[in-house]
Amino acid sequence: MDQCMVRMSLKLHNFGRRFYGCRHWKPDSDQHCKSFKWLDGNTCRRGAETTPIVIAKFTRLEAEAAIAKNNETDAHAMLTEALQRERAAKRIVEKARVAQRMVNDRAHKYKTALVISWLIFAILLVFLRMSSEFGLRQMCLP
Repeated sequence: MDQCMVRMSLKLHNFGRRFYGCRHWKPDSDQHCKSFKWLDGNTCRRGAETTPIVIAKFTRLEAEAAIAKNNETDAHAMLTEALQRERAAKRIVEKARVAQRMVNDRAHKYKTALVISWLIFAILLVFLRMSSEFGLRQMCLP
């Protein structure tokens, strides 16, 4: 009995009764000794009447806890998925920004090339006009 500890029964017919049991006992485990001794007598009449109510409430609370755990797991999975989608969207946005920058740079280069080409065209026109007037004068001389 030195290695035993006081436990309480949660079974329907002995609910609330205390007993000595092995210190190493765990549910679904065979790594304990089989020592067992009731510490008190049978459950009183009032205890027997309230036992089903307490067990039903305990079972209901266990079920609610399991549902809450499942909901928490689902919420965690949804959060993880949302974070992955957010990261993917950020990558897409960043790629779009880079593409927009490249397009803007290209458009700026084209505008610059267009302005330079028009300037060269205007300068050529001016030189042609000046040279044509100069050439006509030379042709008119006897």
